[in-house]
Amino acid sequence: MRREENPRQLLQSVIRAFRIAEMLAEEGELGVTEIDGRLGIDKSTAYRILATLREMGYVRQNPLNSKYSNTPKFSLLGGTAPDMQQIRERARPVLRSLSERVGEAVNLGCLDGTDIVYVERIQCDEMIQVNLPVGRRMPAYCSALGKAILAFLSAETVKQLFSGTSFAPYTERTVKSLTMLLAELERIRSDRFARDLQESHPGLSCLAAPVFLASGKVA
Repeated sequence: MRREENPRQLLQSVIRAFRIAEMLAEEGELGVTEIDGRLGIDKSTAYRILATLREMGYVRQNPLNSKYSNTPKFSLLGGTAPDMQQIRERARPVLRSLSERVGEAVNLGCLDGTDIVYVERIQCDEMIQVNLPVGRRMPAYCSALGKAILAFLSAETVKQLFSGTSFAPYTERTVKSLTMLLAELERIRSDRFARDLQESHPGLSCLAAPVFLASGKVA
């Protein structure tokens, strides 16, 4: 039998956080005003909940319109993001085949604001391996995966995304400015693949190719 919970034992903040996550899953993207209006809570409460979820990596904020959406990290909780889970399942055989052919680890990532989020990974059998677990985030400007996606966004979108970014150096090879990033993205569009030559970690290099939707937009 299911034990009935005492309403006094229920944490309203937790209930509101999950209701917000459910709303974002249904709508895709919502602003703070839309969220507090639907939940009947004040804007400051909605903002604090969103800020907490964002800090934990479960919610992202679109820098172009300030609206919020769920991130792929929810897929790690057992299917809260079924679309991402389906993508991972469909991609896994392709990633595994590529890993076997090249003898290296293979990753799948998506762009979340100015970060790349690793959504699937096939580890290689080599003795030396890199620990980049699913859910890990890296600045897109020093990641081959990130740059492969950025290269096929408009230059104006990239400028808006990285406006005010300090381009913190992860190594001496890390891109140091927006000007340098835009120049590299132009080369990537020509080559159709991106490189990370020890830009995020010393001794680590990576190649990445974009994956496109049927519409022609980069995914």
